[in-house]
Amino acid sequence: MKIVISETQFITILNENFKKLGSGNMGSVYMKNDKVYKLTEDEDEVVVSKGLMKSNREFKHLPKVYSVIKLGQNEYGEDRYGIIRKKYTPLINNQDLSDVIDLIRKYQKDIMYYIPNQKNNLPKEVIENKKLLNTIHGIIDEFSTLNLPEYKLLDFHLNNLGVDELGNIVLFDF
Repeated sequence: MKIVISETQFITILNENFKKLGSGNMGSVYMKNDKVYKLTEDEDEVVVSKGLMKSNREFKHLPKVYSVIKLGQNEYGEDRYGIIRKKYTPLINNQDLSDVIDLIRKYQKDIMYYIPNQKNNLPKEVIENKKLLNTIHGIIDEFSTLNLPEYKLLDFHLNNLGVDELGNIVLFDF
């Protein structure tokens, strides 16, 4: 028997009032207090989120994941999951990091291609910005500790970056 769960049912199950932050190809994102609740069919994101949760580490550049729950299947028979993680302030809203934001806008593709294999060179402007360079290498180093060799971080862009309460830039969607 297939279990089909809609976004509305997901919110009802959690029995809370949530604010919808947005949706994409693979899911929808909601917020309540200091947590983000994501409804997704993205198996890669589930594997990475489980790895983050199981690591029991406090990462500086990767999100804190509290829970990954299998909810059932969508109308196409794909497994549907709920991921609960810490909420971060969107990087785009942080005026103190406008130089980093401008560089990411300008060199987003270069950075995104650099992260999985470090074979291509980063642009000189990126290398000279210590905050951005340290973030990129921090993301690479932290992700490598998860020991998920078949998974790559290829979704580095402004909408997937946030800032924590200490000013660290966090890649919260992969």
